[in-house]
Amino acid sequence: LHGQDLSQVLREGALPWSRAGWIILQVVRAFAAIHDKGIVHRDIKPANCFLVAPKPGDDPDFVKILDFGIANLQDQDKNTALTAASDIIGSVRYMAPEQASADHVDARTDIYSLGIMMYELLTGQVPFRESNVFKVMIQHQHEVPRPPRELVPEIPVEVEAIILRAIAKAPEDRFPSSKELEAELMRAM
Repeated sequence: LHGQDLSQVLREGALPWSRAGWIILQVVRAFAAIHDKGIVHRDIKPANCFLVAPKPGDDPDFVKILDFGIANLQDQDKNTALTAASDIIGSVRYMAPEQASADHVDARTDIYSLGIMMYELLTGQVPFRESNVFKVMIQHQHEVPRPPRELVPEIPVEVEAIILRAIAKAPEDRFPSSKELEAELMRAM
């Protein structure tokens, strides 16, 4: 692929909602399709979201999702994992609380990671930045993040609400599906 991943884009700083919104919407739509197939990615982060170099006339921010190396296939009939889901694997700065505790993962686990990525795209930083990975895991499980609008007041109020719901500690407090997250994003566009 030719282009750059979102971690490279973030080196230039936070993105305005006018640009980040379209990127986020594409990522959420991709995950809706992935989740419909019973797959939980478990390693959503900017480095795994690639902006393809545009050809003349193309959208400059066309996103492809990369690295399904630790994805988990869910048995949709029994709602149990077909592969080991209890391992603590993934990128700790984007890891959902249940993933950090080696508990059951599902689409809401990816929604949490998407929320952390949205937070970073719009503020230029992740909410939990300790250098010790175990401290970061504890923060994901127990600490309330600073609201993104405290860092970037230009973030629309409704977008902040979407982010905070996506990164709720309890999976049942998050969006139940990527499709519902997509619908909320569409209302905020």
